[in-house]
Amino acid sequence: MKNLAFVFLIMFSVEICLAQDDYEAWLKKDQQAFQNFLSEEDKAFSDFLKKTWKPYDPKAGEKADLKPKPIDIPRAPEPEARPVEKQPELPKIKELPKLPPAPPEMKPLAEPVKISPKGTPVPLYNAELMLDMSQLTDFKLSRPYNNDQIGTAWKTLASLNLAPLLEQINKNRQARHLNDWAVLQMLKSIARKQYPADNGKQLVLTWFLLIKTGFQAKIAYDADQLYLLLPSQQAIFETRFVLLDDLKYYIFVMDNSNPAPTRLSTYSGDYPGKLGPIDLRVTEIPVLGGESAQRTFAFNFDGKEISVPVTFSEDMITLMKNYPQTDLNVFFNAAVSEPARYSLLKALRPLIEGKSELEAVNLLLRFIQTGFEYKTDDQQFGREKYLAPEESLFYPACDCEDRSILFSYLVKNLLGLSVIALDYPGHIAAAVKFSQSFAGDQISFNGQTYMICDPTYINANAGMCMPNYKNVEPKIVKM
Repeated sequence: MKNLAFVFLIMFSVEICLAQDDYEAWLKKDQQAFQNFLSEEDKAFSDFLKKTWKPYDPKAGEKADLKPKPIDIPRAPEPEARPVEKQPELPKIKELPKLPPAPPEMKPLAEPVKISPKGTPVPLYNAELMLDMSQLTDFKLSRPYNNDQIGTAWKTLASLNLAPLLEQINKNRQARHLNDWAVLQMLKSIARKQYPADNGKQLVLTWFLLIKTGFQAKIAYDADQLYLLLPSQQAIFETRFVLLDDLKYYIFVMDNSNPAPTRLSTYSGDYPGKLGPIDLRVTEIPVLGGESAQRTFAFNFDGKEISVPVTFSEDMITLMKNYPQTDLNVFFNAAVSEPARYSLLKALRPLIEGKSELEAVNLLLRFIQTGFEYKTDDQQFGREKYLAPEESLFYPACDCEDRSILFSYLVKNLLGLSVIALDYPGHIAAAVKFSQSFAGDQISFNGQTYMICDPTYINANAGMCMPNYKNVEPKIVKM
């Protein structure tokens, strides 16, 4: 009996040893497969990240304009109360742009990416993306943060087979016409979905995905907080930054608050490959699950009450709601949706047919001067916020730069005339190049005469500068 028990014990031990050998073989094979996705570049970058980082003192964010905007807007005398002036005989508008075809009804975009059954729903503004996040895994990260943890985290993430996820990110980027800022929000949303309770891991994954999608991103830390560092093709105002290799890296955290670290640690150098800064231009209307909305504006011109019904895209409003404060040029050149473009041209085009350039410009000035309520950004938003043309159609009020942005869009697209923006301390106006100049307030740019047009100065015609700025030399913003 004892011998039999001994035999069973030997056999059981052998089975355990064989099972252990099988497990070790499986583990070795699995680890080998795991490492196959780790490129030499990723391994070298992981090792690089574990080396000593340098401390940096962030610089305070710059302000776009230090002078406050006017709260009380002056009124020019009503046209009938002005001294009789001989109006210049400017030519009639030869040809107006053709009215574009009516846009189709806006509908949410069907999911453009074929996904596996394991697809995970990821929110992006009003849309929901289905992405294959099955290959993502956890990694070690804890306070106090250090570069050794971050280097190890990079190695873990780089060892995963994330090619399907990166491909779906790129397909959504193209199908939904996402600009760089919207892509950043998509990557942050993926990270929140994967690590809902850990802001640090969210930021590490966002940084990793940014680099893997071609952005020149860095990560930084102090003892208790991780920061995302991003250079930009355009200035980002009121956001702290670190100067690295003569490049401003703006500081962001996962909750979009404006961090104020007194000192942080990061690295100099980039992941190998072609990487670039984010571009904040909005050249296409994104598809973010929104619909269209309507609003009607009323104004008076030549004694006639005029109504202008407009339709606009909620997607554009959603994208720009928390957009960073950046160069004016971004907003002057922002895309306008088909519904907004069509409705504006359809309503305003008949009003300027048969008129001279001057009459048409004056009508557009009056439309914005008296058809839109004026409020400063501080009054409406509690912060400085430039509005793209479509946003002025949505919000209850707008201020001087918003009016100049919308006015410039209308002049370019309805009349085909050249426009520049005039950046005064605390005020923004515009100037238009007519076929021929005439008496009035004007400015020279590139050897050409532009007549000052102020869509904020109520009842002012082309060639009338707001009194407080008559003797002030503005900066010129090219479109």
